[in-house]
Amino acid sequence: MANSLHPKVNFTVVSDPGHAWLIVAPQWVGTVGLNVGAFSHYSYVGDDGTLALEEDRDAKVFLDAYERNFGNTYDLQDVYEPRAQIRDWVGLQQIAA
Repeated sequence: MANSLHPKVNFTVVSDPGHAWLIVAPQWVGTVGLNVGAFSHYSYVGDDGTLALEEDRDAKVFLDAYERNFGNTYDLQDVYEPRAQIRDWVGLQQIAA
């Protein structure tokens, strides 16, 4: 059941000419009832545990779970980088294995 009293949360979408990723703090994954196994090997994790969920599937998996728990109480803020630094992060499959 969605919680209509949940405050609006801002999530960032980082994109470069080839792809885009939804940036998610690690605690959000468990909060929406998921674990890293829910995401593909096309997503990344930063040194601090921040997840970069690829746009084609993983971002939707997360946002669908978020909406099931809290409703549509988020905004997406776009950030463009000529070459996203996320590409230098560790692939999620490397920590999920």
